[in-house]
Amino acid sequence: MAIFQEYARYYDDLYRDKDYPAECSFLEDVFTTFSDKAVKSVLDLGCGTGGHGLLLAERGFRITAVDLSQQMIAVARKHAQQRGLEIDIQQADIRHLDLGKKFDAVIAMFAVIGYQITNDDVLSTFHAARKHLDTGGVFTFDVWFGPAVLSIRPEERFKVIKNDENGGQIIRLAKPQLDIMGHFVQVDYTIYQIEKDRIVSQVQESHRNRFYFPKELEMFLDNCGFQCRKICPFMKLGQECTTRDWNVSVVATAR
Repeated sequence: MAIFQEYARYYDDLYRDKDYPAECSFLEDVFTTFSDKAVKSVLDLGCGTGGHGLLLAERGFRITAVDLSQQMIAVARKHAQQRGLEIDIQQADIRHLDLGKKFDAVIAMFAVIGYQITNDDVLSTFHAARKHLDTGGVFTFDVWFGPAVLSIRPEERFKVIKNDENGGQIIRLAKPQLDIMGHFVQVDYTIYQIEKDRIVSQVQESHRNRFYFPKELEMFLDNCGFQCRKICPFMKLGQECTTRDWNVSVVATAR
């Protein structure tokens, strides 16, 4: 299923309210707390348009970023050029990644691991992350939390983004379907771009996002050479997860 193709055109507008600075500060806290050495080099898996990687680069980290979507990579490279950043940005499948070098930390932010639907996908991705870390290196990511997904249940949503430049707006409709046995939610997106009260473009994509349970995550990580160090509400290292925490942060270290 091809995703993040036409959707990539609207990605930055749709997530302009995402607090990337706070998330990168959280990542720095994770590096300081769990790494056995100072983190200087970071591999960004599923980098998207570069929201985390570019900001970390501006904070002094050496970043290598990869994503499967050529369209998202094109946007990330454009952003890097505009900001004068020297970043290695590559188009690649993170399940089969082999860059031939190690990093101090590996990140996979904004539900990247959720897009690994099958057990083989998860294991391949975690093995690839482990391959790029020395013993003691940090691997951190965020996922949808199974107990919360089954408790709250996904519901239809819509989001409206106003475009001040042309007086238009972008409207995104999200229609979810919960697959309990498959451990994923399929979200059918429809995006309308409106200018002068007229629809000028319409995009439809279906995304599947897997949700996870604590023991399941621990097992996957253990099988791939990691020790699971922390599962907490998103960006809240000092708190415990509840059935109200849809997003959770996971921290592991390479054994």
